[in-house]
Amino acid sequence: NLLTKLETISFTASLVYIFTIATIIGFVSLLIQYFKGVLKFQVKAVLAGIVLGIFNFGSIYYYIKALHIESNRPSVVFSSLDIGVIVLGSLVGIWLFKEKLTKLNLIGLGLALVAIIILNLPDVI
Repeated sequence: NLLTKLETISFTASLVYIFTIATIIGFVSLLIQYFKGVLKFQVKAVLAGIVLGIFNFGSIYYYIKALHIESNRPSVVFSSLDIGVIVLGSLVGIWLFKEKLTKLNLIGLGLALVAIIILNLPDVI
């Protein structure tokens, strides 16, 4: 039975299958656009896409893992991870792109961190 076989596939393997299928579909789509003359091949864009894909895979992997661990509190998982992505993205912007944060940006990041703490207070107390 197909469903029985699907239940025996590990979590990581299922994500690898899903991302492999998505990669193949994306690659075929790009080839079609390339041969139609819509796109030009650029090594830099391919490398950036691979790096972005790796980060995307990691993000989805940890989202699903967190939802599995905290299955009773999905709103806490989504809120915490979304806020965490914003804070991490801001820190990467500061470090990698030398962005300057305004006072309002700093207040926003501070409030985001406070929100994560408050959302997780039942675990802390």
